[in-house]
Amino acid sequence: MPSFRSSPAARSSPPLSPEHRLLLILARRRLAQELSGASAAARPDSLEPVDERAFLEAAARHRLLSLVWNLPPDLPDGIVSPRLRDTLRAAYLRTFRTSLQIRGECRPLLDDLADAGISALAFKGPVIGAMAYRTEGLRSCTDLDLLIRKDDVERTVRALFNLGFEERNPLYDGYDATWSRYLPHQRPHGNANGYVRGQDAPGALYLDLHWGIASRYFLIPWDPDGIWERRQTIRLPGGDSVPTFSDEDTLLFLCVHAAKDNYDRLRLLADVAAFLHTHPDLDIDRVLERAAAIRCRGMAVLTLTLAAHLFDAPLPPGFRQAHPASPGLLQRAGALLFAPRRGVAGLLQRGAFHLRLRDRVRDAFGTLFYQTELSIRTMINRAASSSGEDRGAEADAHSVSPTAPGPA
Repeated sequence: MPSFRSSPAARSSPPLSPEHRLLLILARRRLAQELSGASAAARPDSLEPVDERAFLEAAARHRLLSLVWNLPPDLPDGIVSPRLRDTLRAAYLRTFRTSLQIRGECRPLLDDLADAGISALAFKGPVIGAMAYRTEGLRSCTDLDLLIRKDDVERTVRALFNLGFEERNPLYDGYDATWSRYLPHQRPHGNANGYVRGQDAPGALYLDLHWGIASRYFLIPWDPDGIWERRQTIRLPGGDSVPTFSDEDTLLFLCVHAAKDNYDRLRLLADVAAFLHTHPDLDIDRVLERAAAIRCRGMAVLTLTLAAHLFDAPLPPGFRQAHPASPGLLQRAGALLFAPRRGVAGLLQRGAFHLRLRDRVRDAFGTLFYQTELSIRTMINRAASSSGEDRGAEADAHSVSPTAPGPA
C-alpha cells in the first residue's frame, strides 16, 4: 500500500506510525473489496507489530471502526493479538447499534416535522452511509443532521421542543459573547444549533439542526436555495425514503466539509472515496464549477486528490494533470491527518493551513479569528486549571500524615 510519504509532495513528512499504517491498509482494503469488487490485496509482510491501545485510539479518532474491525486472517503473525480482534468487534457492535437506532429515527422525525408544516433535508450520518457505501454497517454515525429553510427556524425549534428535544449548544458561551462584538446577535456557528432527546436515557437522539451549510465564520457563500431546488429522494437501508442533496451537491459538501475541518479524520476522505466509487458517472467538472462559485475550488481539488491517494478514489483520467493540487498543501494536509493536534500549537497550525487553503485569502479571516480566540481561551483555561491543581496539591500536602505518601 502506498503510504502518504510515497507522494513526492510529502516525502519530508514524518513516517507513519505502525498503527496509522495498519489503519490505512485495512480501510483501503475493505473499501476496495466492498465497493469495487477488488480481490484482497497482497499479504502486507512489511507491517510492524502495533500498540493495541494506540491502534484503538487511532481507529476511534479517525472514525474508521466500521471499516477495520473485522481484521483479515492473513495478517502476519505477531501484528495483532486475539484480544485486539475481540475488542475491535465489541467496539464496532456498539457503534453499529447506535447507527441502526439513528437511521431508524430519521424518517419518523421528518414525518413529525412535516406534520408541523416544516420541510427538511437529511444529510451526513445515515444518508452518507446509504449514498456512499450502500452496504449496511460500513459507516457509523452518532447523530442526525437536518437542513431547514432559514424562515422556518423558529417554527422548527418550537416543534422540536414539543417532540421532547432540549437545546444542546455545542459551543462554549464565551465564544458567543466574543463573536457578538463582531457580528451582533450571531453565535460563532450562526447557521446551526444542537438538540437532544432523552439525553439521560439509553438511546438518546442527538440532532444538529442547520439552516446554512457551513459555520458562519468560514465565510462560504453557499446557496441553500439551489440545494433545495436540486434535492432528490433516496432510500435508506431498511426501506425508508428521505429527501437529501443532489449527488453533485453531496460530493461538494463532502469535499468542503473535509477541508474546512482541516482533514482531522481519515473517514472524511474515505467518505469521498466511497462516494466516487458508487457514483462513477458523476460530473466532476460540474462539481468543481459549483465549488468555484462558492470560492472553494481549492478545497475541492485538494480533497479529491487526497481521497485518490489515500483511498484509491476513482477520479476521471487526467484529473490531476488538469487540476493539480499544491504540493505544499498536500504535505501539510498529510501532517495534519497523522500528527497530534492538541493544544494551542495545533489550533494555530490549523488556522495557518486554512489561510492557504482558501481561494480568496480574506475569506479565511473569520476562521483565523475563531482559531485565535479559541487558542487564547485554551491558554487561559489551562493556566487557571494549572493554578487550581497547584493549590489543590499544596492543600493535600498539608493534610496527609507524615507517614502517608505525598501527592504524586
